[in-house]
Amino acid sequence: MTRHNIFLIIGLMLIFMEGLAYWGKTKINSLYAILEFQDTKKASVKNTGKKVEIKERMVIVKPPKKVNIAKGKSTIIQVEARVASGYHIQANPAGKFLIPTTLSINSNNNWSVGSPIYPKAKLFRMKVSKKDIPVYDGDFVINVSLKPAPSISLGDHNLEGKLTYQACNEVTCFFEESIKVKILVNVFKEENKKENKVK
Repeated sequence: MTRHNIFLIIGLMLIFMEGLAYWGKTKINSLYAILEFQDTKKASVKNTGKKVEIKERMVIVKPPKKVNIAKGKSTIIQVEARVASGYHIQANPAGKFLIPTTLSINSNNNWSVGSPIYPKAKLFRMKVSKKDIPVYDGDFVINVSLKPAPSISLGDHNLEGKLTYQACNEVTCFFEESIKVKILVNVFKEENKKENKVK
């Protein structure tokens, strides 16, 4: 092999290695773009030094209306969510080895929070799978019971929680995400009908 051929082979190898490095850098930047995804409906992330606008989250939660509840009574809170068109999230219960959608409400001694009641799932088959999996898509509602403790003060109270899910499209699944859920609850004293009876 001549010296000219040796230099030619070395040059081709350097070009090939530079191409691999560029491809790997692009993949890493794409990963950072996903990891820096913010918890807002509209967000911008850094990708290869440029800002990329994400027009819509895959899942959004509709802020619940103010809940009025009599002291000592229980009520059902409805948490409404919407999955963007072209996506789905794993149901609860989920398929084997899948991440289920979960709703958690931060409770303390002032509240008794029941187990969430999840909606009936739909069956969906991804293009890369041979089995149907239970999912939610479009609009869905999760119900959860709430009861204030006897010692709770009257007036407004702020409850916080989160909806955790894994979103997928027809061919791939994305990182697990969580959305904050804020609920405003007004606790009032229920009037005694006997006390209000006209004598």
